[in-house]
Amino acid sequence: MLSTTLPEAKETTAPLFNIPEYIKKIKLVFDVNGTLMSGDTEKAKFEAKKNAKEGDDIKKLQDEHMGRVLWKTLAENYTGKCPDGSDKNFRDYLEEKYKITAGKKLTTEQYFDEFTTFLKEYNLPLYEKNAAFVERVLKQLENGFVFESLICLLNELKKAGIQVEIELRTFGSDGELILDELAERTELFPTVIEVDANGKEKKKINGVIRGKIDENGLLNINDKTIDPSQLDKEISSHTSNVIVLIRDNYSRWRDYQGQYSDHGKPIFIDATDPSVLIGVFDDNMQVVGVSKRGGIISVKTNALGADNMSQQELQDLFTSQHFLFNVNELPAIQNSYYYVDLFKLMLTQKLYPNMLLDALATSEVAPTPKSVLITSKNLNTPGVGIFAQTPVASAEIEVAAKTLQSAIS
Repeated sequence: MLSTTLPEAKETTAPLFNIPEYIKKIKLVFDVNGTLMSGDTEKAKFEAKKNAKEGDDIKKLQDEHMGRVLWKTLAENYTGKCPDGSDKNFRDYLEEKYKITAGKKLTTEQYFDEFTTFLKEYNLPLYEKNAAFVERVLKQLENGFVFESLICLLNELKKAGIQVEIELRTFGSDGELILDELAERTELFPTVIEVDANGKEKKKINGVIRGKIDENGLLNINDKTIDPSQLDKEISSHTSNVIVLIRDNYSRWRDYQGQYSDHGKPIFIDATDPSVLIGVFDDNMQVVGVSKRGGIISVKTNALGADNMSQQELQDLFTSQHFLFNVNELPAIQNSYYYVDLFKLMLTQKLYPNMLLDALATSEVAPTPKSVLITSKNLNTPGVGIFAQTPVASAEIEVAAKTLQSAIS
């Protein structure tokens, strides 16, 4: 059964992380919406105002929208008997019903209406369990939007004395909200006290680097196009942890051949530097050559001959050294050590390159377990990328978890 509260973060004295000696820099890249927080606050405000009638409570309407977003996530995680009698993922069922093609997507309202109507009629106990989960999460959002699992990872990194670069990537505008919460809820980054127009003091992260991706897929910092290597040099000059906020270009990705990877979120790597370890976390980790919806990651590198490489080859190059994680929002909400465990996996794969592990996690509200990441390829098998997102048996999860734990301990 689902617990009524999130798991408490455990107090530890021994270091949780064992960093390979040759790793000199760690960069963790996080999508925002659906990866570090549920929903999109700007969209929630927009929908609330659009549907509000005179006298309506806007805050209540926003909460109702966020609740529908959570129901959408639950529907995407459901695999089992569907309204048409088939056994499949509910998202696949809806896409077939509404004839969704590349470049189009289902609305939150379609997910909410279809899934809740289905459960009320065919599986009332699961509906009631899911409804209780949604209500519990909405209650927790009163204390902050950022998942406790991210806060736990950042605090453990601080405790272990590990210097990292955290990069927030978003098509929307919730990055600033994340920054404000991180300033209050973690001590990983240097902070300053600012006074607003009303004389109220507020803690802010000092030295945030802000940028955006323009319509040509180039990185802009302070309205100037720069080479990513310039940004790396600036970050390397810092003696403290650095946080970077980049606004990605949604229209560039959406309008190009049905959300294809070449125009997705650019991830910049130096393919000649093995001392850097990168982990990319996204709840919508679509990968070229695998996902029927195209791809959301566009690998960019200064490697010799990279201009002549396909996006598939570039992604293979990336996963030979780094990690792409397909985040499952449900366990990220429920398990305080979700991101800690994925970070441990990164280090374990680097320490034990002959091991090829899928980190598997499931939510108790999802009838079928779901893999939560794209693992790095086996470092001894160049050119082989692994996309692990197929349902697996609970026994396989237990074996994988024990294997991973024995490698870490």
